[in-house]
Formats: sequence, C-alpha cells, structure tokens
Amino acid sequence: MDDADNKQDEVKLNISQSWNDPNADQALKVVSSDGTIFYIPAYIFQSQSVALREMIKDIALPTTNDSTPVSADPSKTLSFTDDTLESSSVLHFFLSVIGDKSLEAALEESTTTDYVPLYHYTMMFAKKWDCPQALKILKAWLFQLSLMGQKHPHIKPLDVFIIAAKFDERQTAAEVIAKYKRSEDCLAPPHSGRWGFIPSNQELHMDNIPIQAWEEIPSVYTYALSRSISSSTPDICFE
Repeated sequence: MDDADNKQDEVKLNISQSWNDPNADQALKVVSSDGTIFYIPAYIFQSQSVALREMIKDIALPTTNDSTPVSADPSKTLSFTDDTLESSSVLHFFLSVIGDKSLEAALEESTTTDYVPLYHYTMMFAKKWDCPQALKILKAWLFQLSLMGQKHPHIKPLDVFIIAAKFDERQTAAEVIAKYKRSEDCLAPPHSGRWGFIPSNQELHMDNIPIQAWEEIPSVYTYALSRSISSSTPDICFE
C-alpha cells in the first residue's frame, strides 16, 4: 500500500453530490485529498492534460474473482494527495471551469465561500497538471475581473492584482491599477479567505496594503504599483 492509500485510509470518504454516478460512461473514480469521491467520465481529465491522460492510462482496473461482491466498484481510481491544490473544493471548481460554465455559475456551484484562495489554488492545480485550456479560461476570467474594479461581490481588486502578479499576468495587473476607483461599496471583507483587504474607500496604495498581502506580491509588481501611484501619468511600468 503506497502513501496515497495510507492517506485515504485516514480520511472519511464521501461522494460528491454533483459527480456521484459510478455507472457513468467510462467512469473514473477520482478521490480528492480530503476524501471526496468524484465519478467522472475519464475523457474529461484525459482531454485536459497529457500528464493526467498518461496517469489514467497506467492505472490498472481493480481485480475481480468469484468472491468479489457484485456491488464492488469496477472503476479505475485516481487519488490526489496535495492538501492545498487537490482538495474537493478545488476539484469541484476545476470541473466547473472546464464544464463550459460562466465564472458566476462556477462560483455559485463551489463548495466553499473562500473564493480567492479557491481561484488561486485552481490555477495552481491547472498549472501543476499542465491543463492549458483550464488555465486559459481562468486567466481570461481574471482579466474580466480586473475590468470590474470594486463591482464583483466576492473577488476584489487587491485579490485580482495578487493572483495576476503570482502568475505574471502583467496586462491584468495593469488593468487593476488603471481601473481602480474608490467607492463606498465594500468597506468590510466579503469573506475571510484572502491575503488581505483594502476597504473600497481607500486607494490601491502600498501604504494601504496589509503586510500579509504585501509579502505575497513579487517585487516587480510592488515596484510597478508604487510607480503608478506616485506618477502624474497613468503609465504602468514593470521594468
């Protein structure tokens, strides 16, 4: 028994309410790091990533014999173990992303209200497993969020700026700065899961960024932010 098997023994397994049919066509049994089972058509993961496709191809089907119960699960099993990037909430959101859902629908269907780390971890999951289509969608949504300023109910400008900085999405980060305007719309954090929060009536300025958020931003982006605020022109420079 390998480490993944040992870890799955330590958590109580439950079945996803959305992905719960072991008899689905070519069902693949996917087990999240926190013990949730998803039954998904294997082609969904296979079409997203060469790495996942090869991993699934190498999984052996469960062995059966005359004493195997008729109810035994015949599905191939893919077990994830990363507590941060491969939790049930991340897998659920990832499946929504690649399932032709809108951003709002994907957030509405998510199994957590910590939307900012969920978004970030799902991008990291897509990067880890080399899922270019999912990463493209997430980056496009992030750019859309950068144009919204304070208007999105859950994901705020500082959140977008930090995620963009972590993935070196310079155009998105620049749009956050360019579109930022103070308002009275959001003076308290809409939820707790984030690096930090700037009340909407304050400027997007280094002096207003909480230290825990400031420490998450690559230096080239803090430099660009400080330059854009101190300059009399709106030009944003990352050099």
